[in-house]
Amino acid sequence: MLKKIMIIGLFLAACSWTGNILYYNSQKLDKPIMLEHYYEFAKEYDTNFRLHYITDLRETNDIVMVDFPELEQRGIFIHFDQFFEQGNKYRHHQIKTLNLNTWDNPFKGIDGDIVINEMRAHLRNGETIIYPIGEIVWRDSSEVPFESTSGESSSDGTGYASFSVKEGSFEITDVNIRGGDRLGNFLIKINNQPYEVRGRSNLQEQKGNTKHFTSNHLYVDYSLTFEESDPNRWNFYNLMPTIVGTKENGNAFELDIYVSQYAYFSEDDLKNYLSAKKKGKR
Repeated sequence: MLKKIMIIGLFLAACSWTGNILYYNSQKLDKPIMLEHYYEFAKEYDTNFRLHYITDLRETNDIVMVDFPELEQRGIFIHFDQFFEQGNKYRHHQIKTLNLNTWDNPFKGIDGDIVINEMRAHLRNGETIIYPIGEIVWRDSSEVPFESTSGESSSDGTGYASFSVKEGSFEITDVNIRGGDRLGNFLIKINNQPYEVRGRSNLQEQKGNTKHFTSNHLYVDYSLTFEESDPNRWNFYNLMPTIVGTKENGNAFELDIYVSQYAYFSEDDLKNYLSAKKKGKR
């Protein structure tokens, strides 16, 4: 009887071990999975930015080098500085981060926006993969029309900017922002008054409504949040919305603000994301 119990116990243990191996293998990724990034940067400054990707916790075929064909066609090169772990480790996977830089103002003298949507990654096993990365834009920034007094931008999608307006009054006509259809619940207040951002376009801008302010201060606060069901909440954002208006003397102005929102994954979030990715829903 004891021998029979031992045999059954060994059989169950073997089944459990086999099941664990099969489950572990089912969780392994064929290759790293790149997350989506929507960044805007000023062309006139050197840039440091980060791209994030998902890989196995015990990765043996990691990314070792990256380049950007869309830029190389124009003779522009991004420096791959290093990659490091973002600190997000999960049961079977981890999120890693690529650190990239532009040096010596490579966009100087180039007219118009510089846009990239793809990255070429070289893996340890010699394989080369073209990854969609979202949209990264370098553009001309607006000349600051007012004196800045304070400001803060947090990676949770909230922030504010405060300016001194010597003229005593101003008018706001529009808030322009790229990719409005991706931005969930983007809310902005100007001098504590909600500003309606309308016409969520797929590419360039959102049209607002004209508001007049009599004040020596221009205070902007904003928040970028997403519903639980919105797949865009898994993206990384670093945007430069532009507030468009007119000074008291009739001169038009444009004022850039900075909005950041970085995705956070719980264990269940990552599991659901990868499941949707395998089914082609991401």
